[in-house]
Amino acid sequence: MLSAERHELILRLLRRGRFATVADISQAARSSAATIRRDLARLERAGLIQRIRGGAEIVVEPGEGGPGKDELPGATNNDALLIRTERAMIDRARDLVVLADSTKFDRRGSLFLCGFDRIHSIITDDGISEGHKEMVASRAIRLRIAS
Repeated sequence: MLSAERHELILRLLRRGRFATVADISQAARSSAATIRRDLARLERAGLIQRIRGGAEIVVEPGEGGPGKDELPGATNNDALLIRTERAMIDRARDLVVLADSTKFDRRGSLFLCGFDRIHSIITDDGISEGHKEMVASRAIRLRIAS
């Protein structure tokens, strides 16, 4: 596969899932991990993606219907080993319920898990800020607060 074809494939994968691992891209492109890392470096220099530990995520400018650099895009995680399992579970779930303590709302993991549009309910503690309550409500996500 030519580099231009791999670049298109990488962008297509990232647009579909917002994040992809080097291993996933390598398998899809039938190319070595080293080749994919070089491709990701080129795409990052072009400002099209952001490389993050274990893979890459698509760069979406504010106003383009996706998360900007400072805007929380949805559920994230820092563990590349868990992310694949979590995504597989999410893909099979009819309703997605997220259990997260209130401190998680101010953090962004390095790996994108899913968008807010996929989350049906969030259960958290009573330390959640009013701003985060409004953010959850604005996305039509059911919020349950445990005390």
